[in-house]
Amino acid sequence: MIVSLMSACGGTSTTVLWSPAQPPVVESATDPVEPGARSLPDGRYWGTLTPSGNAFDLGIARFGATCEEWAATRGMENGCANDYAVEEIDAPPVAFGDDARVSVAALSGPGTNWWIDVATLRAAVAGDITDAPEGWSWTPFPFVVTVENGSVTMAEQHWVP
Repeated sequence: MIVSLMSACGGTSTTVLWSPAQPPVVESATDPVEPGARSLPDGRYWGTLTPSGNAFDLGIARFGATCEEWAATRGMENGCANDYAVEEIDAPPVAFGDDARVSVAALSGPGTNWWIDVATLRAAVAGDITDAPEGWSWTPFPFVVTVENGSVTMAEQHWVP
C-alpha cells in the first residue's frame, strides 16, 4: 500500500491518505432536508455522490425503531429492509468545500473505512485509482455528509448491504 501525506489547502490539518477511519455512525436518523429548500442548515445528511463526483444528492436515512415508526405512519409494510430506509428529497445537490475530508468504505463489509481526499475520490469514481489498499475498489455506497455554511466539509461513506 502506498501512503502519502496531504495538506488541505488553506487548512492546518494533515491527513494521511489511505489511513484507517472510523465508519460513520447514525443513531436514529440523519438530519431532515426540506424539499425544494434553497439553503441548507448545518448538519449531517444522507448523500449519494453525483456522477461527476463533485456533489451530493441528499436524502434522509432512518434506522432501527425510528425507521419502523416512520414506515408504519406511511403504511409501508416492509419499509425498513436491512433495518434502514432512505427518503429521497428534491433539493439541489451540495458541493464539496475546499478543505473537505472524505472516508471510503470497504466492499467486504462494515467496519473498514479509509481517509482519502476529494481528488482521490474523483479518481476512484472515474476508475483511475492505483494506490488503494489491496482488495479495495470503488463502490457507490452512500455517504453521511457534514454540511457547514452550505458546502460539504466531510463525507463519510456508509457501507450498506
